[in-house]
Amino acid sequence: MMDSARVSPLLPCLLLGLALTLPRSPVHSESPWNGDRQGSSTRYDFAVHVPAGKQECYFVPSSPGGDFFFTFEVQWTLGFQQENAVRAFVRSPSGRLEANLDERQRGTIEFQVTTEGAYEVCVDNSAARFGKKQVFLEFGTFYKFEAEQREAEAAQRNDSLAAIEFTSRHVQMNMFATWRHYHMMRVRRGIDIYMLHETVALVDMWSTLQSVVVIGAGVTQTLLLRALFRTPQGTPRC
Repeated sequence: MMDSARVSPLLPCLLLGLALTLPRSPVHSESPWNGDRQGSSTRYDFAVHVPAGKQECYFVPSSPGGDFFFTFEVQWTLGFQQENAVRAFVRSPSGRLEANLDERQRGTIEFQVTTEGAYEVCVDNSAARFGKKQVFLEFGTFYKFEAEQREAEAAQRNDSLAAIEFTSRHVQMNMFATWRHYHMMRVRRGIDIYMLHETVALVDMWSTLQSVVVIGAGVTQTLLLRALFRTPQGTPRC
């Protein structure tokens, strides 16, 4: 009884060490889903290195009504084992296996989302014990109503652009008409100024001529009057 009492405190330490040495699998109950991206299309594409005997998993928030897609392709393998094949699978938010593709170099998984939450996509390289692989991944969720909404917004933008184009053409035509009227007014102003200068020159010429005529007539009259009152020398004046 004394020996068993002495050994019992060591049991928790042994169990903890055993738990640390055991391989750990992903925990599905602690997914990062919080519902903030509900109804929003998502798409991710990148390349990931999957070590030999390991797996890489990612969470994709999804809502009912969306189309889930997952595409993968093994690009190259590094190590002694040159087998370009991996296992790919998708788990639902509850942890249930939604789709599975065994030992393929490339593949695509598509299905319609029925449960709200974070779906887990995984690439498993457990079959290769000595081969590290680089895998290209593309996954996400697509919502048709977003595509329809984008098309409606695009049509609205096109209508707005058409209205802006019509208004721009109308303003441009008015600008051309105003510019033409301005040029015509400038031409008319030039004609008026030319006629004014010509009139002033003509008035100046006739005024000068009239002044000359008046001065000449005055001189002539003065000479005639002097000639009428002129008498020969020695002739008595009245």
